[in-house]
Amino acid sequence: MRRVEQQVLQPKHVIDKVDWFDKLREVRVEKHDLNLLVMDYFVKQGYAEAAEAFQAESRTEPVSIGNKVVRVDLATLASRTAVRDALHKGDVMRAIQMLDQLDPQILGVRPELCFALQQERLVGLIQSGNVEEALVFAQEQLAPKGEANPVFLEALEHTLALLAFADPAAAAASPVGAKLGLGDDSGRRRATALDLNAAVLSHQGGLRADQTNPSTTEPALQLLLKEMLWRQK
Repeated sequence: MRRVEQQVLQPKHVIDKVDWFDKLREVRVEKHDLNLLVMDYFVKQGYAEAAEAFQAESRTEPVSIGNKVVRVDLATLASRTAVRDALHKGDVMRAIQMLDQLDPQILGVRPELCFALQQERLVGLIQSGNVEEALVFAQEQLAPKGEANPVFLEALEHTLALLAFADPAAAAASPVGAKLGLGDDSGRRRATALDLNAAVLSHQGGLRADQTNPSTTEPALQLLLKEMLWRQK
């Protein structure tokens, strides 16, 4: 116990800012390692065209860096990119269909992500004035999920409240619209796309739905920058 107390009471070693940057400048990273970091970034972010171009330019094989470096088939990357692009364009049902083609279990074991995608679909139907279709979709697809999960039920009620607004702009400016992120459609879809991308990467990496591993879903370059910023504090 005394030994633990002594370790805790030891003063924190502080490096001067100038010395810190001097040490950073002394670090030498091999070009091959840098290329792997860049390729890993393109692969995990789903930039298929960039990964293909970088492969041709640098002769770096498509890889994903986690606990080990894993070779990646660019065909699967293109599929993941297509799902993300469909979501960004608001074609949620197309995104769901392509996800099911990749593997039905991706959404099957992730009810939160499945609900978020279907909620996005419902928002689109309401905003485009397809009230009857929106009500049918809500009753058939979302209501059963709401009955089983109070969080889903509350989200569904907020979404259906948009029906009270004839003008989509007024709905977006309302408290309900703000809660749903209607003022920033691209930002809302981008956030959902990030969750979707992480889910596909986790699934392809062999993780269960209740498991998380940043090295599987986040680019190694991003994790290194986070660690560097943490150490600088």
